Amino acid sequence: MFYKTLKELCLKNETNVTQLCNDLGLSSANTGNWKRGSHPKIGTLNLIAERFGVSVEYLLTGEEPETAPASDGCAALSDNEAELLEMYAQLDKLEQTDVKGYIARLVRAKRVVATASSKELAV
Repeated sequence: MFYKTLKELCLKNETNVTQLCNDLGLSSANTGNWKRGSHPKIGTLNLIAERFGVSVEYLLTGEEPETAPASDGCAALSDNEAELLEMYAQLDKLEQTDVKGYIARLVRAKRVVATASSKELAV
């Protein structure tokens, strides 16, 4: 799914995967692995997502993440959420990228488990 989405984004932006790699300072040798189904590291995913103005989730799934609508345009944070944001703000960019990648992996794993569970229940 990643490579298909990447190619579509490149086409929409009048570029190609090799040129994108060059623009981002990545080795174009990566494209062979991506074609065979592997994914780039989270740092590379973040670079690509930023370049195209999409989320990492979109790159991996072809779908934007769902967001809950806020009644007044701004959702209130719980004490726990506010504490997490305060700690996150104290990290440098690289550490923030690592944290986002870790959380994204947790969320994806949770979805995989939920999907597998629902399929088992349907059988």
